[in-house]
Amino acid sequence: MGYIINNWSTILKENHFDHNTSCIHIIYWLYGKIIGIEPDVTELQVIYNIFENFLKENCYKGENNKEIFMKYIKSYDMEILKNKKLVYDFLEYYDSIKKVLHENESKNNKEYCNYTKYIFNLYKYMNQNNTTHVYCEEIRKFLEKFKDNNELDFLKNKCSSESPHINLEYVVNDNCEF
Repeated sequence: MGYIINNWSTILKENHFDHNTSCIHIIYWLYGKIIGIEPDVTELQVIYNIFENFLKENCYKGENNKEIFMKYIKSYDMEILKNKKLVYDFLEYYDSIKKVLHENESKNNKEYCNYTKYIFNLYKYMNQNNTTHVYCEEIRKFLEKFKDNNELDFLKNKCSSESPHINLEYVVNDNCEF
């Protein structure tokens, strides 16, 4: 983490990474790292404080604390971080999954459909358990991807035989203020 923080500008410049996208990616990268090391509360507090200062300085200058909170949740519940990371990763790779499903030639279609079903069920869980608004960013991105387009019809068509119980009606609900 120290290397990335200390070399952030150079890493973005040399690799021609988009600044805003990179700021989002690094938050979820951090969640994945935290899940992997399972720090104690004190260690996690230190990590979060260092990272929050980094984000305020390099990614979200001028934004108020509420806006930053919506993007960067400092949860001590590893399950919350895991759920956020799983949905984020799915949304990042969905277009690749869709391409494989569209080609209909993969012997792994059943696995892709089961994975999609799992993520939709996770989305439902997150939406129903979002009383403290820790999942708002993922809910918003999920809705952007699936609400007002043909993605749901595509998934119903491609995954109905492999995952007949994929529950898609929960996509239209959200309990976040955007």
